[in-house]
Amino acid sequence: ESGIVLGDILTLICAVFFSFQILTIDKFSGEVDCIKMSCIQFTVCSLLSIPFVFLTEAPSMSAIWDCRIPVLYTGVLSSALAYTLQIIGQKYADVTPATLTMSFESVFAALAGWVILSDEMALREIFGCVLIFAAVVISQIAFKKRSQPKS
Repeated sequence: ESGIVLGDILTLICAVFFSFQILTIDKFSGEVDCIKMSCIQFTVCSLLSIPFVFLTEAPSMSAIWDCRIPVLYTGVLSSALAYTLQIIGQKYADVTPATLTMSFESVFAALAGWVILSDEMALREIFGCVLIFAAVVISQIAFKKRSQPKS
């Protein structure tokens, strides 16, 4: 598919909200207990997500039970543990390098899928990973301003 599609727009919206989350965590992680902050974050996220489950799906207990292991893995390790560690780490990190490092999330996900799950990556996806990597590296290079001669 060529051009911008709904998934691209949703990804962009998610990236904007993720940046707000990073900035919010940076602002408050030094002032509050990081574990409590993480628990509040997941409670709010869960409560806001529940209505959309019923608007977009027809959940059944048997279907949920059938995928309990992947759901528990995703909820506990991939989400709760990872984001709690992110909050704790951000407490001690400068916001700019932390934000840039976290922007590698999609690159790491794509590479992990390729290495661990034998997913195939199209040239477009490889180019995207290289582009993200280059953008992060370039943004970290300290460019010196040219000194203007005094007149």
